[in-house]
Amino acid sequence: MINESIFRSYDIRGIYPSEINEEAVEKIGRAVVAYLKPKQVVVGRDMRLSSPSLHRALLKGITEAGANVIDIGMVPTPVTYFTVAKYGYDAGIMISASHNPPEYNGLKIVKKKSIQLSKDTGISDIAKIVLSSDFPKAKKTGRIINKDVREAYYQHILRATDYCSRSTRRELETQNSSHQSKADSNNKNRRLNIIVDAGNGMGGAFNKPVLDKLPIKYKAMYFKPDGSYPNHPANPAEDKNLVDLIKAIKKQKADLGIAFDGDADRAIFIDDKGEKLNSDYYVALIAPEILRNSADKRVYYDLRFSKVAVDALKKIGAKPVRTRVGNPFYKIGLIEKGGAMAAEQSGHIMFHDGFGLDDGLLATVKLMSFLSRQQKSLSKLRQPLEGYYSNSGEINIESHNSAKVVAGLEKKYGKIGKVDKLDGLTVVMKDWWFNVRGSNTEPMIRVCLETKPDAEFMKLKRDELLSDIKELDV
Repeated sequence: MINESIFRSYDIRGIYPSEINEEAVEKIGRAVVAYLKPKQVVVGRDMRLSSPSLHRALLKGITEAGANVIDIGMVPTPVTYFTVAKYGYDAGIMISASHNPPEYNGLKIVKKKSIQLSKDTGISDIAKIVLSSDFPKAKKTGRIINKDVREAYYQHILRATDYCSRSTRRELETQNSSHQSKADSNNKNRRLNIIVDAGNGMGGAFNKPVLDKLPIKYKAMYFKPDGSYPNHPANPAEDKNLVDLIKAIKKQKADLGIAFDGDADRAIFIDDKGEKLNSDYYVALIAPEILRNSADKRVYYDLRFSKVAVDALKKIGAKPVRTRVGNPFYKIGLIEKGGAMAAEQSGHIMFHDGFGLDDGLLATVKLMSFLSRQQKSLSKLRQPLEGYYSNSGEINIESHNSAKVVAGLEKKYGKIGKVDKLDGLTVVMKDWWFNVRGSNTEPMIRVCLETKPDAEFMKLKRDELLSDIKELDV
């Protein structure tokens, strides 16, 4: 019996083996072939303890359905995406539950160009095929082809930035002659002191060859892949998992701290003072350099971004494109419509020269490249962005009637502000704005608000909004 709850908004995920198991994964492999009709499917897996067994089941399902498997082994999620995009394969499946606790596992599915499937663009259809067990009979069994893409991926990362060592420049000279002159101009760049916390996920040992080639001094924390997460969960979105990194930054007087999530499609950045750099500030800081080399000035941004980041983009001539929450949507815009970069507030950051895909390592190397050319620390560089607005960050509230809550809030606040329904409800007023969205996966309402830079005013509006939500959720 397949547990229907594993089919989520943007991936397939559940607790192993009670919710997601070998039977389910084998059938999903068959269903992906039936739905996308690929000739070849790239498959990667992470270091979770259940991944090897699920990997075998997935390969069985795909090949018995008639497609070949391009097996790239144990890799970060961005490497699976990269392989599909770089070599033009029909589809890809990554076995990973990203930042979830060790008892979880899951599948991320992409089609051509590594465009990720969501509930509305394929996952629901795949679920129907799986639950019906209506699989077409294959004319012949597919083959398993092992492919090592590590060196191609590493060179892709290094070519996407002008921040690399002399030895690396020699290696890449014949492949990218313009890269040589750009990199040579950076010999006087300051050598950064970096701390990298991989959380025993895929962002450590696998990414080490790139870090070793960069002109940096770095301390490696928890680089050994271990699906039991012996030190802390590989979920840098939770502040408790950043404690070790922040301590190390302060002790070593480091310029920058990086925390990868479990499958390394995200990196969370900590400045030299131990403060987190949110994605909106990351974009505001790095966009001038990115756009300088891009004819297309579009930047796709999360509707939860601070207004200060959007204002900063407009000042440099960018064309900000406001986007609903969910990292597949930013990628679809960047890949299919074009643009320079995209970012979701949760840490998914994408670049045009990175195939439009979220990659924690690429975002890391680009930030280090930027910092190496600055005379100021990251904490000083971010100061001009601070003090204009007070942003609550995302607040999650239990709710059993989110549709009623959203309707009630629109009725009240729509009279005094500008209403936007790109994702949930956004209302913009003179001195503040808010967004509320019902969760797609749990009985929760997600709330974000931003006010003028007044702590008391922020508290007043936050408490007012939360009180309204509580009264309406009956």
